[in-house]
Amino acid sequence: MPMKLPAAVCIVLMLLSGPALCQKEPTKSEVALKMRIYKAIATFGPVSPKIDLVFPPEPPEIAVDELVRIGKPAVATLVEVLQDHDVWRRIQAMQALERTGDRRAVLPIIAVLREDKHFDVRYWAIEALRRLGDARAAEPLLEALKDADIHLRDAAAKALGSCRDARTIEALIGLLGKNDRAELALISIGVPAIAPLVRALSNPDTRVHLKVAMVLGYLKDRRAVEPLLQVLTNPNADIRSEAVNALGRIDDPSTLEPIRAMLRDPSDAVRRMVLLTLGEMRDPHTVSVLLELLHDPDPKLRGDAAYRLGYRRAQSAVPELMAAFRQDNSEALSEITRALARIRDRRAIPLLLEGLKSTDENRRWDCMEALGDMHERQAVPLILPLLRDADASFRQFAIYTLGTLGDDRALEALILHSQDKEPEAREEAAKALRHFKTDQAEEALITLLKDPVYDVHWEAATALGEMGDRRAIEPLIRDLQEQTDNPGRHYITAYALGRLQAMEALEPLIEALAEEPDENYLPKGAIYALAHLHSTEVEDRLIRALRDSRPAIRRGAAATLGERSTQNTDRVLAALLQALNDDSGSVRFMAVSALGRFQAAQAVHALIQKLYDTDTSVRCLAAIVLGDMQTSLALLPLKLLVTDGDIRVRQAARQAIAKIECKLPLPVYEYPPSGHYSGF
Repeated sequence: MPMKLPAAVCIVLMLLSGPALCQKEPTKSEVALKMRIYKAIATFGPVSPKIDLVFPPEPPEIAVDELVRIGKPAVATLVEVLQDHDVWRRIQAMQALERTGDRRAVLPIIAVLREDKHFDVRYWAIEALRRLGDARAAEPLLEALKDADIHLRDAAAKALGSCRDARTIEALIGLLGKNDRAELALISIGVPAIAPLVRALSNPDTRVHLKVAMVLGYLKDRRAVEPLLQVLTNPNADIRSEAVNALGRIDDPSTLEPIRAMLRDPSDAVRRMVLLTLGEMRDPHTVSVLLELLHDPDPKLRGDAAYRLGYRRAQSAVPELMAAFRQDNSEALSEITRALARIRDRRAIPLLLEGLKSTDENRRWDCMEALGDMHERQAVPLILPLLRDADASFRQFAIYTLGTLGDDRALEALILHSQDKEPEAREEAAKALRHFKTDQAEEALITLLKDPVYDVHWEAATALGEMGDRRAIEPLIRDLQEQTDNPGRHYITAYALGRLQAMEALEPLIEALAEEPDENYLPKGAIYALAHLHSTEVEDRLIRALRDSRPAIRRGAAATLGERSTQNTDRVLAALLQALNDDSGSVRFMAVSALGRFQAAQAVHALIQKLYDTDTSVRCLAAIVLGDMQTSLALLPLKLLVTDGDIRVRQAARQAIAKIECKLPLPVYEYPPSGHYSGF
């Protein structure tokens, strides 16, 4: 078995071997540059598909970034790596070459595409050629269109678009209807493809005909208008529909009348496409065409026309829409009503108010929704009787609408329905009551804190936090102190106390940190509240909590100190550094996490010590933090950590080393408490 030389020895031999012996002695800067190149390439290598990489980007990607920064001097060495025996090294070399944008890489990558036997390597060769966009790649990519593998054929078709070579157009047109990438490629080629595509409109194959019309529409070239107008007489409804769509994309004023004439087409699909097309066209005359469609026999088309008129906020359409509202009882009615609401023309208000008295439930529902969207308080007396409707979902929507309107005349009814037998109605009442800044509304919401249904309690606590009335603090504190099997109830209560800046809740919130139904749980509501109480008293109490006898309290205190902004950084750092020696691994983990947020130089030595912690998660997070800090002091300990028995720790160490050595502006890891202690 051949002896494996150390990496440093290999690098020196590479520097001294070959033609270098016959040349003049390299300068120190040249040697340093070569060392950078070989050091980056040395991190290339296989990545096991079984590893779930939690810490992007991976070290090889960082190495690729470094080689791209070096640029042209790295190209020759990367070309050599294209012949490496390892698949991943070949792929990573290609990615680096493509990102340098150096055209010297084109021919070597073409050779890989033609000669390499591995699917992944050939796929990435096609991707590299696509991104380089060199015309020399056209011929080999056309060859790849005949590959036995459909994925390679797809990739080749997509890549041909970036070459912008006219020779490829006919081949791509031949793929229309068979390969979706061919469409994208032709669109990328652009103007040179227009004339061949127009000729292809005579192709008898329906699939090709459809795709050609679609591509011409996306290209938006007016030379395609006349040929597409001729297609409008095609006997195939799908082709006529696609031609209408293409003409709409080109958006030429001369096409308006021919498209309008297609409203008489016998096919519903074609008329529907006419509607969609006219709705997108910028010509103001399209409004009159949309008004015609309000009388179409197809209710879906009538509804779509109303939607488009509402989307345009066409004031001139209001009389026609009002007439359609009175006469139409089909599925189009909802869109007609929404269009009136969107246009917000007050001429429609009496009509919508009258609709609330209809015996048709759908009409009443649509009118109530429209009046709510228009914030029309005249509707309140007419909506109140609807709270007695037999349909529970209708009552709930009436409650929601009254809350949106926020009229005091509805308050008594909403308080009454906060005790409705249906939990959904109570939930909607809680949402609605937040719009009323009155004592009665607050008392009703405080009562709902005792509701056994989780969603009702959630909405009540949220509303009390948003309303900002400090009289809610005492009931919320009592709610926080009650025993519950669902920690989510305490989460939202603590969150509300934080919104209210409730210093009276300091001790109960500290106690809430002890909630620990399992090792993955963090009481985020209490952490949020304590992090947003702006007082040095809170900070003092959290530092004392780091010495509490209960690990859960200590862990929550460390997490909260990491979340808070502070004026006394040194004092907080000292407390967290002391917490690194806690008996509990979860507390040490949170202390490392909090220190990572501070990115403080005085914590470096203590964090290096945590690389040898007995807890795997602590070692892993310490490596991540030190990598983000990019401190060279941690380099040697991290290199020792790459032999750790845990694969997650090894991965974190490798990434940290790459960050420190490459000094790249990489994203900082998102530390817990947004994650969990056992998440590594």
